[in-house]
Amino acid sequence: MIAARELAGPAILALACSMSCSARTDAQTRAAFEAASRPTSSDDGTPRERPGRRPRPAADDPRTAWQSVGELLDSAITLFGLDNDAVTFTAAATAWCAVAPEPKSTAAALSYACFPREPMVVAGRTFTLEVSPDGAIGLLIDELDEAASRALADQARAATERLCATAFVAVPADDASVSAFHTCPVDGGSTLAVGCARATTGPGWFVSVTVLGALRRSAAP
Repeated sequence: MIAARELAGPAILALACSMSCSARTDAQTRAAFEAASRPTSSDDGTPRERPGRRPRPAADDPRTAWQSVGELLDSAITLFGLDNDAVTFTAAATAWCAVAPEPKSTAAALSYACFPREPMVVAGRTFTLEVSPDGAIGLLIDELDEAASRALADQARAATERLCATAFVAVPADDASVSAFHTCPVDGGSTLAVGCARATTGPGWFVSVTVLGALRRSAAP
Protein backbone atom coordinates (compact mmCIF):
# COMPACT_ATOMS: atom_id res chain seq x y z
CA MET A 1 0.00 0.00 0.00
CA ILE A 2 1.14 3.52 -0.66
CA ALA A 3 1.46 6.10 2.08
CA ALA A 4 -1.88 7.56 3.02
CA ARG A 5 -2.96 11.17 3.41
CA GLU A 6 -5.55 12.29 5.92
CA LEU A 7 -9.03 12.03 4.44
CA ALA A 8 -12.19 12.24 6.53
CA GLY A 9 -10.97 10.08 9.38
CA PRO A 10 -8.85 7.04 10.27
CA ALA A 11 -11.60 4.56 9.42
CA ILE A 12 -11.87 5.87 5.88
CA LEU A 13 -8.14 5.49 5.40
CA ALA A 14 -8.32 1.92 6.61
CA LEU A 15 -11.32 1.26 4.42
CA ALA A 16 -9.82 2.77 1.30
CA CYS A 17 -6.53 0.96 1.82
CA SER A 18 -8.30 -2.37 2.42
CA MET A 19 -10.27 -2.27 -0.85
CA SER A 20 -8.68 -3.69 -3.97
CA CYS A 21 -11.05 -3.50 -6.93
CA SER A 22 -9.66 -5.14 -10.05
CA ALA A 23 -8.01 -2.87 -12.60
CA ARG A 24 -7.58 -0.07 -10.05
CA THR A 25 -4.60 1.10 -8.04
CA ASP A 26 -4.74 1.84 -4.32
CA ALA A 27 -4.43 5.55 -5.12
CA GLN A 28 -7.43 5.42 -7.46
CA THR A 29 -9.47 3.51 -4.89
CA ARG A 30 -8.62 6.01 -2.15
CA ALA A 31 -9.44 8.97 -4.40
CA ALA A 32 -12.74 7.44 -5.48
CA PHE A 33 -13.78 6.76 -1.92
CA GLU A 34 -12.81 10.26 -0.80
CA ALA A 35 -14.74 11.87 -3.64
CA ALA A 36 -17.93 9.91 -3.04
CA SER A 37 -17.91 9.37 0.70
CA ARG A 38 -17.18 12.60 2.51
CA PRO A 39 -18.02 16.27 2.47
CA THR A 40 -15.44 17.87 0.21
CA SER A 41 -13.98 21.34 0.37
CA SER A 42 -12.22 23.51 -2.15
CA ASP A 43 -8.46 23.50 -2.30
CA ASP A 44 -8.31 26.69 -0.23
CA GLY A 45 -10.16 25.03 2.64
CA THR A 46 -13.49 26.78 2.19
CA PRO A 47 -16.65 24.69 2.67
CA ARG A 48 -18.04 22.99 -0.40
CA GLU A 49 -20.84 24.58 -2.36
CA ARG A 50 -24.23 22.95 -2.05
CA PRO A 51 -25.12 20.89 -5.15
CA GLY A 52 -27.67 23.01 -7.00
CA ARG A 53 -31.25 23.64 -6.07
CA ARG A 54 -33.14 21.13 -3.97
CA PRO A 55 -35.54 18.73 -5.71
CA ARG A 56 -39.26 18.76 -5.08
CA PRO A 57 -40.23 18.26 -1.41
CA ALA A 58 -40.71 14.69 -0.22
CA ALA A 59 -42.52 13.31 2.79
CA ASP A 60 -40.17 12.49 5.65
CA ASP A 61 -41.06 8.79 5.60
CA PRO A 62 -38.00 6.67 6.48
CA ARG A 63 -39.50 3.56 4.88
CA THR A 64 -39.93 5.35 1.56
CA ALA A 65 -36.52 7.01 1.80
CA TRP A 66 -34.64 3.79 2.53
CA GLN A 67 -36.50 2.04 -0.27
CA SER A 68 -35.34 4.80 -2.65
CA VAL A 69 -31.79 4.53 -1.31
CA GLY A 70 -31.83 0.79 -1.96
CA GLU A 71 -33.17 1.25 -5.48
CA LEU A 72 -30.47 3.79 -6.37
CA LEU A 73 -27.73 1.58 -4.94
CA ASP A 74 -29.15 -1.37 -6.88
CA SER A 75 -28.93 0.73 -10.04
CA ALA A 76 -25.37 1.72 -9.15
CA ILE A 77 -24.36 -1.92 -8.72
CA THR A 78 -25.93 -2.75 -12.08
CA LEU A 79 -24.10 0.18 -13.69
CA PHE A 80 -20.76 -1.09 -12.45
CA GLY A 81 -21.56 -4.46 -14.04
CA LEU A 82 -21.88 -2.98 -17.54
CA ASP A 83 -18.13 -2.63 -18.23
CA ASN A 84 -18.38 1.13 -18.80
CA ASP A 85 -15.53 3.55 -19.24
CA ALA A 86 -15.37 6.63 -17.01
CA VAL A 87 -17.19 8.90 -19.47
CA THR A 88 -20.16 6.59 -19.98
CA PHE A 89 -20.29 5.75 -16.27
CA THR A 90 -20.34 9.40 -15.21
CA ALA A 91 -23.01 10.34 -17.75
CA ALA A 92 -25.24 7.48 -16.60
CA ALA A 93 -24.77 8.12 -12.87
CA THR A 94 -25.30 11.89 -13.05
CA ALA A 95 -28.54 11.29 -14.99
CA TRP A 96 -29.99 10.47 -11.55
CA CYS A 97 -29.47 14.12 -10.51
CA ALA A 98 -32.39 16.52 -10.19
CA VAL A 99 -30.22 19.19 -11.86
CA ALA A 100 -27.13 18.62 -14.03
CA PRO A 101 -24.17 18.81 -11.61
CA GLU A 102 -21.00 20.82 -12.07
CA PRO A 103 -17.69 18.95 -11.69
CA LYS A 104 -15.78 19.66 -8.47
CA SER A 105 -12.04 19.21 -8.57
CA THR A 106 -9.92 18.58 -5.45
CA ALA A 107 -6.32 17.54 -4.98
CA ALA A 108 -7.56 13.97 -4.64
CA ALA A 109 -10.06 13.52 -7.46
CA LEU A 110 -12.77 14.89 -9.68
CA SER A 111 -16.32 14.43 -8.42
CA TYR A 112 -19.90 15.51 -9.10
CA ALA A 113 -22.43 16.33 -6.37
CA CYS A 114 -26.17 16.84 -6.70
CA PHE A 115 -29.52 16.16 -5.11
CA PRO A 116 -31.04 12.96 -6.52
CA ARG A 117 -34.03 13.30 -8.83
CA GLU A 118 -35.97 11.17 -6.35
CA PRO A 119 -35.59 12.96 -2.97
CA MET A 120 -34.41 10.74 -0.11
CA VAL A 121 -35.28 12.37 3.22
CA VAL A 122 -34.49 10.77 6.58
CA ALA A 123 -34.99 12.59 9.90
CA GLY A 124 -35.53 15.82 8.02
CA ARG A 125 -32.24 15.58 6.10
CA THR A 126 -31.86 14.96 2.37
CA PHE A 127 -29.22 12.64 0.94
CA THR A 128 -26.80 14.14 -1.57
CA LEU A 129 -25.60 12.03 -4.50
CA GLU A 130 -21.88 12.12 -5.21
CA VAL A 131 -20.23 10.48 -8.22
CA SER A 132 -16.53 9.95 -8.87
CA PRO A 133 -15.39 9.03 -12.40
CA ASP A 134 -12.73 6.90 -10.71
CA GLY A 135 -15.52 4.46 -9.88
CA ALA A 136 -17.65 5.44 -6.90
CA ILE A 137 -21.30 6.35 -6.37
CA GLY A 138 -22.21 7.57 -2.91
CA LEU A 139 -25.13 8.99 -0.95
CA LEU A 140 -24.19 11.44 1.79
CA ILE A 141 -25.71 13.38 4.67
CA ASP A 142 -23.35 15.73 6.51
CA GLU A 143 -23.30 18.28 9.33
CA LEU A 144 -24.80 15.81 11.83
CA ASP A 145 -23.96 15.38 15.49
CA GLU A 146 -22.20 12.18 16.51
CA ALA A 147 -25.24 10.41 17.96
CA ALA A 148 -27.41 11.15 14.93
CA SER A 149 -24.60 10.12 12.57
CA ARG A 150 -24.04 6.76 14.25
CA ALA A 151 -27.79 6.05 14.46
CA LEU A 152 -28.27 6.92 10.80
CA ALA A 153 -25.33 4.72 9.78
CA ASP A 154 -26.91 1.81 11.67
CA GLN A 155 -30.20 2.41 9.87
CA ALA A 156 -28.42 2.59 6.51
CA ARG A 157 -26.62 -0.67 7.14
CA ALA A 158 -29.85 -2.44 8.11
CA ALA A 159 -31.66 -1.01 5.08
CA THR A 160 -28.97 -2.03 2.58
CA GLU A 161 -27.82 -5.40 3.89
CA ARG A 162 -30.11 -7.16 1.39
CA LEU A 163 -27.73 -5.98 -1.35
CA CYS A 164 -24.76 -7.80 0.20
CA ALA A 165 -23.53 -11.13 -1.13
CA THR A 166 -22.15 -11.85 2.36
CA ALA A 167 -22.65 -10.10 5.70
CA PHE A 168 -21.23 -6.66 6.43
CA VAL A 169 -17.80 -6.69 8.06
CA ALA A 170 -16.52 -3.90 10.29
CA VAL A 171 -13.47 -2.05 8.96
CA PRO A 172 -10.71 -1.80 11.58
CA ALA A 173 -10.31 1.80 12.76
CA ASP A 174 -7.33 3.47 14.36
CA ASP A 175 -9.78 5.42 16.50
CA ALA A 176 -13.35 4.13 16.69
CA SER A 177 -14.36 7.29 18.54
CA VAL A 178 -14.21 9.31 15.31
CA SER A 179 -15.38 6.86 12.64
CA ALA A 180 -17.10 3.55 12.00
CA PHE A 181 -17.47 1.82 8.62
CA HIS A 182 -18.67 -1.57 7.39
CA THR A 183 -18.24 -3.12 3.96
CA CYS A 184 -19.64 -6.06 2.05
CA PRO A 185 -19.24 -7.49 -1.46
CA VAL A 186 -22.15 -7.06 -3.87
CA ASP A 187 -23.07 -8.55 -7.24
CA GLY A 188 -20.54 -8.04 -10.02
CA GLY A 189 -17.53 -7.67 -7.75
CA SER A 190 -18.24 -4.18 -6.44
CA THR A 191 -18.08 -3.19 -2.77
CA LEU A 192 -20.74 -1.51 -0.64
CA ALA A 193 -19.39 0.71 2.15
CA VAL A 194 -21.65 2.16 4.85
CA GLY A 195 -20.58 4.22 7.81
CA CYS A 196 -20.01 7.52 9.53
CA ALA A 197 -17.11 9.68 10.58
CA ARG A 198 -16.26 13.04 12.05
CA ALA A 199 -15.61 15.52 9.24
CA THR A 200 -12.12 16.97 8.96
CA THR A 201 -12.99 19.78 6.52
CA GLY A 202 -16.32 20.97 7.91
CA PRO A 203 -18.59 20.91 10.95
CA GLY A 204 -19.98 17.81 12.62
CA TRP A 205 -20.17 14.25 11.36
CA PHE A 206 -21.30 12.69 8.10
CA VAL A 207 -22.91 9.43 6.96
CA SER A 208 -22.15 7.84 3.62
CA VAL A 209 -23.48 4.85 1.70
CA THR A 210 -21.11 4.19 -1.21
CA VAL A 211 -20.69 1.64 -3.98
CA LEU A 212 -17.12 1.21 -5.23
CA GLY A 213 -16.42 -0.62 -8.48
CA ALA A 214 -13.98 -1.00 -11.35
CA LEU A 215 -14.23 0.84 -14.67
CA ARG A 216 -12.49 0.28 -17.96
CA ARG A 217 -9.26 2.27 -18.19
CA SER A 218 -9.57 3.10 -21.88
CA ALA A 219 -11.24 6.48 -21.43
CA ALA A 220 -10.86 9.42 -19.06
CA PRO A 221 -13.51 11.90 -17.90
